[in-house]
Amino acid sequence: MSIGSLRQTPGRPLRSSPVRKMVEYLIVYTLCFAVTLWVILSPFREAEHTLIWKTDGMPQYLLQLQYIGEYLRGVIRQILRGDFQFPAYDFEIGMGGDVRTFLKTEPITFLSVMVPKSFSSDFYNALVVLRIYLMGLSFSVYGMYLRKGRSAIFAGSMLYAFSSYTFYQVERHPQFALAAVMLPLLLIGIEQVIHRQNVLFYSLMVGISLFASYYFLYSNTILMGIYALLRVGMVYREHRIKEFFAMLGRIAASYLLGCGLAAAFFAPSIASYFLSPRSSSSRETVLGNLWLYDGNRFAELFSSLSSPMRYTASLTTISVSAFAIPALVVLFVRRVKEDVSLKLAVLLGTLFLMVPVFGFVFSGFSAINNRWSYGFVFLLALVLMTQFDRMRTFTRAQGIGFGVVLLIGLACWALEDWPDERLMQGFWLTAGALAVVVLLRLIPRVPVRVWKAAVCLLLCANVSFLGYQINQPESGNMVSEFQRAETADVYYTDSRYRYLAAIEDDSFWRGDTNMMYNNYNNTSVALGYRGISLYNSTIGSGTINYFLESESTGISAVNRTLFMDNRTAQEALACVKYFITTKDGARYVPYGYELDPKLTEKSKTYDIYVNQNQLSIGYSYDTVMARSDYETLSALEKQQAQLRFAVVDDEDLAQFGSLETAQTVDANITKGEVSLGAVEEGIEQEGLSFTLLDEEEEPAESTEETEDEEESEDDGAPSVHFSLQAKAGCEVYLRLVGTECSRSVRTDINILTDEIQKRAIVRPSNDTYGLGISDYLVNLGYYEEDEQIDGEMTFSLPGTYSFDALEVYYLPMDTYESEIKALSEASLENVVLDDNTVTGTVTTDRDRLMSFSIPYSVGWTATVDGEEVDLVQVNTMYMGIALPEGTHTIELTYQSPGAGIGWIITAISVVLYLVLLVRWIMKRKKR
Repeated sequence: MSIGSLRQTPGRPLRSSPVRKMVEYLIVYTLCFAVTLWVILSPFREAEHTLIWKTDGMPQYLLQLQYIGEYLRGVIRQILRGDFQFPAYDFEIGMGGDVRTFLKTEPITFLSVMVPKSFSSDFYNALVVLRIYLMGLSFSVYGMYLRKGRSAIFAGSMLYAFSSYTFYQVERHPQFALAAVMLPLLLIGIEQVIHRQNVLFYSLMVGISLFASYYFLYSNTILMGIYALLRVGMVYREHRIKEFFAMLGRIAASYLLGCGLAAAFFAPSIASYFLSPRSSSSRETVLGNLWLYDGNRFAELFSSLSSPMRYTASLTTISVSAFAIPALVVLFVRRVKEDVSLKLAVLLGTLFLMVPVFGFVFSGFSAINNRWSYGFVFLLALVLMTQFDRMRTFTRAQGIGFGVVLLIGLACWALEDWPDERLMQGFWLTAGALAVVVLLRLIPRVPVRVWKAAVCLLLCANVSFLGYQINQPESGNMVSEFQRAETADVYYTDSRYRYLAAIEDDSFWRGDTNMMYNNYNNTSVALGYRGISLYNSTIGSGTINYFLESESTGISAVNRTLFMDNRTAQEALACVKYFITTKDGARYVPYGYELDPKLTEKSKTYDIYVNQNQLSIGYSYDTVMARSDYETLSALEKQQAQLRFAVVDDEDLAQFGSLETAQTVDANITKGEVSLGAVEEGIEQEGLSFTLLDEEEEPAESTEETEDEEESEDDGAPSVHFSLQAKAGCEVYLRLVGTECSRSVRTDINILTDEIQKRAIVRPSNDTYGLGISDYLVNLGYYEEDEQIDGEMTFSLPGTYSFDALEVYYLPMDTYESEIKALSEASLENVVLDDNTVTGTVTTDRDRLMSFSIPYSVGWTATVDGEEVDLVQVNTMYMGIALPEGTHTIELTYQSPGAGIGWIITAISVVLYLVLLVRWIMKRKKR
């Protein structure tokens, strides 16, 4: 934010401070940090849990850390061999993806190059601790740059390192620490620019920030802008308008130079975002009321300020040491001219937390959340640091201020009725902090050093208590959300997927499985095989739309694909050869798969089936269909159309003029009926509306943006019974039409039969990761004979679930094998996968369209016999080329979108930066 009480002239370079004092400070800070964190993390040690969050930590962050280490070691080996063609694409990332998907560029993760994969969970824990340590150290550097007292710097640093932002956000998302680490360093750079010092430090900090995370640089850019605006009036006493615009120009120029330094890494990241559905304007933006939060917002903020609260509405994480309260009182009751902008900063920060629209702006206009809360915590740490010495004095106004704070706390108590014991704890902590400040002042002849040491030690005890309470099971219970230490390293290697990874088959194939209640995402990355599941911040639009238009239950969010829903046609088009399921899971197996006894004998729990109709990575069509005609089809008709025709955009149709064109598909799909049976006690029915009653007091709804998909059971849950008839030789689909739920959070509708379990994941319309769908086509499996299917429908959360209709469809498999045979007539053979290339040969007796089982991306280019040809989007998710008659060699080459122009910009920026650096060094020598 801003500093009014900072120095008004440029500070000395950090090296001018006595080395001894800096070393002493570093030793004290490190020891106190270690003891404080030891207390805070004791619930994890007692429960034998890691710092790896189950929801995102296991399937994303831990795997990314492992991936980065392995990738960097591979790059080093390549360089030593003189090979500079580094992998940019990896078929083990979901169905294939850019390595930037998992190659996160937060600098601290590069340390994983030195750590074997077998030690990754312990290393992950160590990096979480290191990140928190660097948060406080970064603030310390900022305080030293401003030449503040060591005790004041220490107090501010400990408050900054240990707030609910750390306990809630950083513990779960360790990379979130980066924003808090970089903010003080960026503000040092701003100070240097304001004072017409060297701009190179600021450019470098901007470059590092952008290199690591463009999202948090965006948040920090807003904070830096506010900081500069509030600082300008304190620095420039004359010609303020002229100086302001001159300062603005310097900041903009050095900022752009920093962005240029990281362009080679930023460009591919931003390209992947804009190529994903998360940037699509067609999705409903997560808004709600932009001007008012629900409830008594000010009372919530004030009550939680010093309470062990995980967060308040919209991920607001500002709980800090109670010693921030007397510092705030001193700031506002003392009439110090230099404090004016700091007071304005506090008022502005409070306003930002009070009005949802500011959370909307800070989140990049995508949701209402206050992940920028670390900025407010920084402001509170700054207030404590600047007012630390002033708290030793005690004036009448200060005493009145302390009394007013206590009265406000009591008023909030009355207003909120404080049902939460943690709010009571916050009140007493605040009262205790105020009493300590008063008592230390009233006790005669207390030495200054003793006063400072006492406050610092009590502050450490205070933040230790806050962190411990938030983590421990009886209070905030954060520890329950983290992976057990004994299972972290074997989580994937002990799963069913290890049998897929152990298959020795040199051909191109993918593996799939049935999936309902589990959290095994990104298994192919973890174990090194080609699969389907992908959980990542950005997934290509074509992939997401493919699942959506199929009304598939194989997708759970805009950033998470699970499986192909065991649909025979889609498994084939995805090149799935091996399918693994439990011994009792034969009903999940798609049509045309046979049990492999040799592969299956390796496991007593799982069976492995082999597709008898597998396609090559490249297969071809002799008929195309325009997307405009395709969009008129039902979900099942679209699925069948993809087996017979290559669906291309209307504007690409002209490239395939020699091929036949289809306008509709005769899929012979028939419709059945669903009979509703008994509705068990605990559910009220009105037509096709079912209300699951809440037997106990309903817990508060979470504002979490991710989901926990741990294994769960619905045994004993009340259900709605139904029955339907299976038809011989068909896949049977139950369609939930116009599904709605009264809950404002993600819920599940479970479809259970004696042989199969499926679920439809229902998200509210304003869910950040929602898909905007209400129709779900649930595959109940393939049936060889006519038989009755008896099933149950259960609901994961209390609420009202309604449907416009429940429908049954039968998809015959009688033409499937001939359709696969037609696609295989001209297949890609002699396939070789190398770094960023796919090559093969094909022979065809007529013009065709060759489709590749590779998710469409603008990063791919194609050549036929050495001549470049257009790649078009085929069947929504895949890509294809026009294939003329004859025998041809085909090569596909991948380059990360945006990487080319990004490297050019970076090269120019690096040269410019070095020129400016040399110029600065020469000027320095002359002085």
